[in-house]
Amino acid sequence: QNIHSGSIVLNQKVKAMENLLNKDVAQRIIEAPEKLGEGVDTLSLGEVYQTIQDNVWSELASSESISQSRRDLQREHLKLMTTILKPESGFPGDAVSLMRYQAVELQKHIEESDSEKLPLEARAHLDMCLQTLKTALT
Repeated sequence: QNIHSGSIVLNQKVKAMENLLNKDVAQRIIEAPEKLGEGVDTLSLGEVYQTIQDNVWSELASSESISQSRRDLQREHLKLMTTILKPESGFPGDAVSLMRYQAVELQKHIEESDSEKLPLEARAHLDMCLQTLKTALT
């Protein structure tokens, strides 16, 4: 039952992430300041992308072990990132640029992480993520 409820929670988190990392949502966030006018506080796309990344990859900052469910969430985030980075993604240029920036930052954080202290599963996960990022950024 725990495994089932864990997959339900993961699916809900992934769905929320997919909704936020959607090309139509990106376009609306990019256009919001112009539509709403000066003096209106709006959330920038960079803030959205940064907040998602900081939360999904929070273990990198704290050198905590990465649970299996968190590794699954991180893999899903990585899939969404690499999709946005593809030339045929159809995402607005600013969204692609911001996501590329996020990918480079994530690559640095993984490289700088103290992964030797982590369990083998977490080290293997971070290695795979690093290779995925390097491939997506070339």
